[in-house]
Amino acid sequence: MATTSATSSGSATASLVSSLGGGSGIDMTGLAEQLAAAQFAARLDQISARTDKLTTQISSASTLKSMISSLASSLGDRVRTGDLAAAPQIANSAVAQVSKGAATGRGTTTLEVTSLSKAQTLVSPPAASETVVAGSGTLTVRFGTVSGGAFTADTARAAVDITIPAGATLGDVASAIRTDLLDIREAMLGTASN
Repeated sequence: MATTSATSSGSATASLVSSLGGGSGIDMTGLAEQLAAAQFAARLDQISARTDKLTTQISSASTLKSMISSLASSLGDRVRTGDLAAAPQIANSAVAQVSKGAATGRGTTTLEVTSLSKAQTLVSPPAASETVVAGSGTLTVRFGTVSGGAFTADTARAAVDITIPAGATLGDVASAIRTDLLDIREAMLGTASN
């Protein structure tokens, strides 16, 4: 039975080779390669088309990246030093002056204070005692408020003139100030209570 099967398989193969023209010089290997290439040609064309499309997209993305980088560089220059740069400002131009320099990049600006303004003070030489003669004249006391170095008089209160007679000592001046201011205080308290 095995012999019959091998014989019929061999005769079928011989019949197939004979019908294909096997004995007439046909290149069977070349034919097999051409059949395989024809079978996968459509898939290879699809892969090739996808590869070409991806290459085009990568090239376009690279061009876009280059354009955005160029735009960012140009815009950055205008923001740092051009017409889009921040203009320096100061709230009080009487204190200091500011101007835009040629420096680039970000940073902070500092203002160095080399001296501070001082409140107005009246200084007299020291007196040895209250018996020192002060001089004569009129000492005027005004009521009001001081804000930012400016005095604003209180119009509801009249100025007080304290007369200092000739030959008055510092003790006499202090006593006159105390007396006149106490009188004003009592008058104000009396007015408030009425």
